[in-house]
Amino acid sequence: MLGVLSGLLPLGAPGTPPFIPSTLLYAGASTPADRATGIATLAAFTGQSEAVAAQFYDAYFADPRHPDTGLQGEFAAQRARGPFVVNSDAANVYNTDNVILTNATTIDVAPDTIIKNIFGFTRLKEVFSLESDGVPYALGETGRTVDEAYHTLTQQLSEELQLQGKAVDGRLDYVLGFYYSHERYTSLSKSAFFDILFGGALSVDHYRLTNRTYAGYGQITYKLTDTGLSAMVGARYTSEKVRKQKLAGDDDIVMPNPAFDLDQSVKYNRLSWNFGLQYQASNELFLYAATRRAYKSGGFVGTSPSIVGFGDVGGDQFRAEKVDDVEVGAKFFGNMAGMRTRLNVAGYYQWISNSQRTAYTLLASGGPAAVTVNVPKGRAFGFELDGSIEPASWLTLGGSANYINSKFGSEPASANGQNQVFDQVPDTPKWTGILYADIAMPLSGSLTGILHGDIYAQTKSFISPRSQNNVGTVISGYSVANFRAGIEHKASGWSLMANVKNAFNRTYFVGGLPAGEIYQINVQIPGEPRTFTVEARLKF
Repeated sequence: MLGVLSGLLPLGAPGTPPFIPSTLLYAGASTPADRATGIATLAAFTGQSEAVAAQFYDAYFADPRHPDTGLQGEFAAQRARGPFVVNSDAANVYNTDNVILTNATTIDVAPDTIIKNIFGFTRLKEVFSLESDGVPYALGETGRTVDEAYHTLTQQLSEELQLQGKAVDGRLDYVLGFYYSHERYTSLSKSAFFDILFGGALSVDHYRLTNRTYAGYGQITYKLTDTGLSAMVGARYTSEKVRKQKLAGDDDIVMPNPAFDLDQSVKYNRLSWNFGLQYQASNELFLYAATRRAYKSGGFVGTSPSIVGFGDVGGDQFRAEKVDDVEVGAKFFGNMAGMRTRLNVAGYYQWISNSQRTAYTLLASGGPAAVTVNVPKGRAFGFELDGSIEPASWLTLGGSANYINSKFGSEPASANGQNQVFDQVPDTPKWTGILYADIAMPLSGSLTGILHGDIYAQTKSFISPRSQNNVGTVISGYSVANFRAGIEHKASGWSLMANVKNAFNRTYFVGGLPAGEIYQINVQIPGEPRTFTVEARLKF
């Protein structure tokens, strides 16, 4: 889906976000006042005379591809059209060619010991466009043509070897393993920026990110008693080498800078762990408590200028993110009131360090840029609940509910030496949930009639981690219903299904691009409208 313009962040004091006055540059020409504003802004922004600016400006808005109502007018027009009718100058392109190979081999080497090997190979080739401004002016977009779109290639080779078994008269379960992965991501794209600035600029990003990972891990579970109480201990040591290379044609090579390092690498060595207690209270009820530490790897932003250093000094590198947590939960699978019942419940608390987030800032050159920074502290807590019941052999009712309360700490993050307050966690609604019903009715022999219905709902969320960017960055809560009906022949392995998604044609949004702090524009991506599909499957 293409993004649509959802808000225009008002201009603030000079040197503060938004950094580029897009509403003034693209003021339009439908009134003398709008035309005068646009010409004066263009002249001031580029250092050209107003006569030269007027000649280009008038020709630009005389082009029927550029509505003379300007950015404000196009925003109003988009709101009137709704999210499924757009006026965009980017090609709507998505092509993919994927190869995925996996193999899992298990060898029994003793009555209680097995060796397991897991091999994986992935090759993902994609061509896609990104309409990041949602308007028919080229403020910032990749993919006005297929040649200018993103061309990416992801290749990964992985190998994992495990030794699994039992010891101490069956009281000890263990897993020991080694993991290796080599991943290479190559991207070539051409992005158009601010065509109102005498045609604008075409930025070329051509880079490769390589990640080579070695890890050793082990986990043991020991039965402390004969009544179901066990202790679990696990650890994993990971060594990752991350490399960023700029390739031929990239702006950093075409326009070199002494501050650039075109081939950077960094190594991360981390120890993750988990400890827990488990209690099999009965054949139906399982209880557990655990505490863990995990990391999200650091690295480099491929599209950022190759400035050495972290985002807090305007560099292209970001630190690893660390999460510590505690979790308690219960799992029930049995019969209640004569009905087969499954119920899982868990509560958790997370301590987060160096959360990886995007910040917008002015670089030393004076140009605006997006950099990845690490927010020092954060926390999250919540619970997860899911379950199902079977009132009859042909009927299953179920659902889930999730609550999360997350926030960043009060300490600001630094973006190129400028402190920024991150005060709302994006893409994280407090409540999400789903209810569903499944009916499977025998028709004849192995033929079964299938009917499924579900409704998903969530509360509001944000697309920006900063409340300062507060125009068009709130996604309202929504609910959608989906249905599926068809027939299945289990003996032969075939099925035929008809599906309807978003059955009541609700308008809702699922994400966005909060670039308002750079050039005023925030974009949201609508969810799919009511969609009908027919699906045939054959298992063999």
